Amino acid sequence: MEVAPGSPGREEATTIGPRDLLNRFRPAGTPGAAARPGVPADRVAEAAAELGPVLDRLAAVESECDRLREEAALDAEKTLARAREQAAALVASARARADGERAAAAARARRLAGAEATRLLEDAERQAAGLRRLTEGRLPAYVTRVVAMVRAVGTDELAPAGGGSGGLEVGPPVDGGSGREAS
Repeated sequence: MEVAPGSPGREEATTIGPRDLLNRFRPAGTPGAAARPGVPADRVAEAAAELGPVLDRLAAVESECDRLREEAALDAEKTLARAREQAAALVASARARADGERAAAAARARRLAGAEATRLLEDAERQAAGLRRLTEGRLPAYVTRVVAMVRAVGTDELAPAGGGSGGLEVGPPVDGGSGREAS
């Protein structure tokens, strides 16, 4: 057991041992209460000495991480370029198909419009034919009726002046609607 120099019970030695010499350079704590003499502790140097080997081992891992990060960035750029190319091809294909679809839709619309126009024309022709048949059936009766009315008017006008025809004079008979007088 060693006793500190100058303490009672210790023989004064003329030589200083290596341990005593190293104790003088022992790290000291923070300033404050009196403590044994020493040099201030160098915490940065202690941390560097303690962590240096560990961080040296991690340097290889860190460089590997940097390399992987760079490779991932290159892969991402390539993937993005491929995606842009695919998108451009898809848009071009869609535009080409859209033109074809527009043309097909226009053709369908023309076909449907043509079919609708044909159907409407056929309906109109059926209605016109029905009206012709109706007219042909009714026309002789109307002609007979009109001729009878005209004859009746003509005889009323030939009646004596007090006969209620208004005294209209009737000219010579007209030939069958040609507008010429009969001779």
